[in-house]
Amino acid sequence: MTRIRKTLIFVLCAICILCVSMFAFVACGSKKPASLSVNTKEIKTTYVKDETLDLTGLKVTAKYDGKDDKLLEEKEYTVAPAHGTVLTEDTTVTVSYKKDDSIKTSFKVKVTNNVVSLEIEKGPDKTDYWSNEEAFDKTGMVIKATLQNGEIETVDLANVTIDKQGVIVNSNNKANEDEEQSVVLSYGGKTAEQKVNVLANPIVEAKENTEKSNPRRYYASGESFNPAGVVLALKYKSGRTVDLNLTNMTEGVEYDHSALIGDAGSEFTRTITFKGGLAPIDVVVKCYIALVFISKPRADSYIR
Repeated sequence: MTRIRKTLIFVLCAICILCVSMFAFVACGSKKPASLSVNTKEIKTTYVKDETLDLTGLKVTAKYDGKDDKLLEEKEYTVAPAHGTVLTEDTTVTVSYKKDDSIKTSFKVKVTNNVVSLEIEKGPDKTDYWSNEEAFDKTGMVIKATLQNGEIETVDLANVTIDKQGVIVNSNNKANEDEEQSVVLSYGGKTAEQKVNVLANPIVEAKENTEKSNPRRYYASGESFNPAGVVLALKYKSGRTVDLNLTNMTEGVEYDHSALIGDAGSEFTRTITFKGGLAPIDVVVKCYIALVFISKPRADSYIR
């Protein structure tokens, strides 16, 4: 073998070895990561609406199979949305490996705009309420909420709750005194108070409702009056009327227990005193001595 030929073979072998080495080096150096991870505990992930995304301190780590993890440089990955993006709602931030965007990870940032204070700009149209008769009415109110980002919004009244459910009751009702009360309105975890006047609403009149009343009116001489079946028409200060049946009803009611003694056909009056008003109210009920007495009398068994 000539010297030239030996030299040529040596050179070719060297070139082959070099190529194989370069290929191996490139192949090892260009191996893609299996996954990415980010340090979400060390970056800002909670924002107020209209704040900008702050990725300061973000660290992206590439994880390889059978190889040590590697902290990537900023030029090796992309982030969407980008640093400085204005946030208006909860957002998912995606971090992708630049050389292969199918390799990615993501994390969520929470965007809040909570109510920090509540203010009644205009009170309700109605501020006077009859006790135990009317419920609080929000109509006409203008309520403003100040949010975390400084915005001030007008609150939809349908979303405002109140602490007084049902009719408003005046604790001074029996004393016939009006009372100022506070209605607590709530929205977004904050509250505001509205003053209202709760008007005492006692019963001012009581009389027998003759159209509905059906008491026993005929008695044998010597029996005592029984108010069962008497229906009283009660009138409140507000003008509202309510019927009260005295059957099995004794609290706040007194009546004349004296015996009805007289001849057949005799007419008597007996007084029922109702104590639920401003002052005791007397209701006079007529009754009679029956012409015929049945051994086991019923209300409809008596004949005048």
